[in-house]
Amino acid sequence: MAKYEIFKAQNPENGDFDVVFEIEGKKLYAHKSKLCEVSSTFNEMLSERWTTPNEPINIQKNTFDDFKTFVTFIYSGEFEFDSNNIFTMVDIAECYDVKIFKKACEDYLLKTEWDLINVFPMLDLAFKYSLEDLKKSLS
Repeated sequence: MAKYEIFKAQNPENGDFDVVFEIEGKKLYAHKSKLCEVSSTFNEMLSERWTTPNEPINIQKNTFDDFKTFVTFIYSGEFEFDSNNIFTMVDIAECYDVKIFKKACEDYLLKTEWDLINVFPMLDLAFKYSLEDLKKSLS
């Protein structure tokens, strides 16, 4: 939890951070070890051969808030899913290969009330990202 408190503070002077992401002109500081322990994608992405020391890693595919929600989950297990960001969160979980985050997304989706408006997008999502429990519940 100490690293989580340091992460939450986002104070680069006091955080012993060794990775910086730049998203939408904002910086998000993190610890490689924390990210790499849950993600083979981060492990590759943050290896010496792919990064330049002390240069921010530019993230263009996600918004700052969505990426921060994702990284916050890695540190704390806490999440802020809602109907507006859940599809994006599943995509991020898949992209960075964070299985525990993907499972948390699926658990959230399993609690969602389905109707004619959202059932087909949910089916598409379940098949696209191999969300097996969601597939079963929608069948």
